[in-house]
Amino acid sequence: MTRRVSPAELRRLYEQQQLAPAEIAERSGVSGRIVRAWLRRLGIPLRPQPERRGRRLPTAAELRRRYIADGLTITQLAARYGVGTSTVRQWLQNSSTLGGCLAVPAKHPAVRSLSGCMWPKG
Repeated sequence: MTRRVSPAELRRLYEQQQLAPAEIAERSGVSGRIVRAWLRRLGIPLRPQPERRGRRLPTAAELRRRYIADGLTITQLAARYGVGTSTVRQWLQNSSTLGGCLAVPAKHPAVRSLSGCMWPKG
């Protein structure tokens, strides 16, 4: 569902809370591209995007440990690795470490069954 974001709230989320356009987009139900357009329209300078070359991506074991054992949320994993939440969801969906489950909950509870997949206790 798309949620209206006021210019003041957009400024607060981006400048004060330092959320990435992708994070604001996820909260608002729109794409990151739309959020970047809103920011430009309001005259808010975009922060440089993190350098992607040479960035160390998590191994499957590290991703599993941080998500399941450590209980980090998708948003926390995205911030840790400098990517958007949709990238982390894709990593988890493609990860054989999670039994090849296609459904990835936004926040994993103690146990959740989605698409026949059991999510272990965090």
